[in-house]
Amino acid sequence: LVACAYPEWDGNVDLAAGHGMLSIAQVYDWFYDVLTPAQRTTIRDKAQYQGNLLNSPFGPVKVIGGTWWTKELLQNHGMENSAGLFAAATVFYHEIPEAADWLANSEGHFDKVFQIICEDGSSVEGLNYWGYSSESLLLYAELAKRTTGRDFFATSGHLRNMGTFLIGLTTPWLRNADHVFPYGSPGIGTGTHGPSHIMFASAAISRNPRVQDMGQQTWDKDFVSWSYMKPYVLLWYDPTVGHEDYTNSPTANVFPELGIVTLRDSWDENATALWFKCGPIQPLGAIALSPAKSVISSHARADTTSFQVISRGKRLTAYGNESTANQSLPLFRGTGQFSVRSSYNIPQPRIIKATTSDLFDYVAGDTGGVYLNGAGVNRYRRHIVYLKPDEILIIDDISLAPSSSTAADIDWRLQGLRSWQQRSANHYVIERSPAAMDVIQCLPGNFEMSSTGPIDNSGYMVQSEMQTIYRLNITSTETITDTVMVTYLHTRGISDQPASTPQVSLNGRIVSATIDTPAGAAEVTVDLEAVTAEVSIPAEVVAKHIFYNNSAADGADPSANAADDAAIATDKVALGSGTPATFANYTSYSRGINGIMIDVANLAALVTASDFEFKVGNDNSPAGWLAAPSPSIIAVRNNDGTDSSDRVTLIWPDNAIENKWLEVTIKATAQT
Repeated sequence: LVACAYPEWDGNVDLAAGHGMLSIAQVYDWFYDVLTPAQRTTIRDKAQYQGNLLNSPFGPVKVIGGTWWTKELLQNHGMENSAGLFAAATVFYHEIPEAADWLANSEGHFDKVFQIICEDGSSVEGLNYWGYSSESLLLYAELAKRTTGRDFFATSGHLRNMGTFLIGLTTPWLRNADHVFPYGSPGIGTGTHGPSHIMFASAAISRNPRVQDMGQQTWDKDFVSWSYMKPYVLLWYDPTVGHEDYTNSPTANVFPELGIVTLRDSWDENATALWFKCGPIQPLGAIALSPAKSVISSHARADTTSFQVISRGKRLTAYGNESTANQSLPLFRGTGQFSVRSSYNIPQPRIIKATTSDLFDYVAGDTGGVYLNGAGVNRYRRHIVYLKPDEILIIDDISLAPSSSTAADIDWRLQGLRSWQQRSANHYVIERSPAAMDVIQCLPGNFEMSSTGPIDNSGYMVQSEMQTIYRLNITSTETITDTVMVTYLHTRGISDQPASTPQVSLNGRIVSATIDTPAGAAEVTVDLEAVTAEVSIPAEVVAKHIFYNNSAADGADPSANAADDAAIATDKVALGSGTPATFANYTSYSRGINGIMIDVANLAALVTASDFEFKVGNDNSPAGWLAAPSPSIIAVRNNDGTDSSDRVTLIWPDNAIENKWLEVTIKATAQT
């Protein structure tokens, strides 16, 4: 009633007006029986006045504030205003003559929205505005199901997948107002509208207990900052969905409709995580719907091939504001990408490959025609190899048309959140305690590194943390048409040793790199033409044990299992080549040699007898020893060996090998 006394609602045709219409419709509907006739009249008259104003942008008459939000179908303004108008239309349908027109226009708006919105749950606006839009979509879907019988909960992939999308974009940590990768019109949280009630709704639609858990955890941490949203939790929470820890979700997530990819080595809050985007600024369905280049959402940004890095609980890189120049991507000849208002009718960027494994993730994106004509880009593809947990290889495959431009052909940019420290001509470091990241320019040689900052990055940035950036530039020093740039990023603790420069080579269209890792030298091969990546780390024996299988120590169990660890002969060691034998190299077990364990790091796959050579003998000339019996059991227990290596257990029948030496050789095979 107080709101009804206000002469206008913030211009009457946007946001406040939409929320106001939703609010008075709810009050009129829920409290009708306790309102006096005079109060009903007051609310109804105000609804009629404000509803006609809010509906006017759909009509032919120009209104104050314009009609822009009726065209920006994927922006929160249009969804919030149309949801409020639809709510009022359904409540006052039989009492206000114009309500039928409100209903038709708001319903028509959402018909277009659901026609083009991303089915994989992704949002062009970024997660801050995602909360506003998602709440309005859900409210409209709820009202439509109850009043017009249209069930968008059953038909919309976007509503079903929006919860999974938020989980995929979540940082390794979960803090109020700081828990997502920013992009679009960015904030590092989901803003003031959620996300608990949105997650509960999506969980109920998708029957996904991980989404339910995210809703519960954000609820428990009081992420719902506005009290009016809490009744929606009661409306949408479905206890029959159950709960499963959301950190059981995949560590690699791909949302192809907008080309958004997130990678991480684990869900630990100190894990390293990456965000990468290479997709259309607007969904392809939106582009098809609006060939006349109308704006589907001005909250989208020109950010193709931009990426972000998080490690050890800290953001190390920034997302840029409206300017391509403030994104972590290259400029070509001083020229950036098409803006949201001019990105139609061009070959659209897309993710062309995304694969994941326990050892590494690989993603490649093609930019299509997203760069402005002055850039002269014939082809630009960015390949990212993420070797878990801390090694990142950025490979930029670039072909430019000849140009007379005096600007540097390539200006490769990485936006940091702290100043860059130079270690050498091709090696810079950013430190943000307790994390640090080395950036090493590997190929080609005709580039130089430099840094600038601080730089104003405010624009649409919501949180102050990203409003100042420090830019690292890798700039070409000679004329370039075709080239392959290779840049190595290494995340680490701030007190850890800086990274060494990888050995990188280019042979035709094949990039090869050798990277030092704690697990050994990783061999990385990327075929730029086939768009494939391979990574291998040679297996390494880290420990050898003999154990008394089928003894009292392992419960007299002849099989291979974790109980065998208790039967390890801790006083016995394997005899090395050329070393004199001692009592520590002999056993006196009554069943002979019937069990050994080999702890192997970087084991590529399960091993078989063909990966070994077994020989037995009883003299000091092993070259003449005979082939030993093959093991009856070969078993591998992943991560159960020394330093989380894989424990390979080999078992022979009792007394099959006794009064002899046993020599075991691991062959160099695809598995080892």
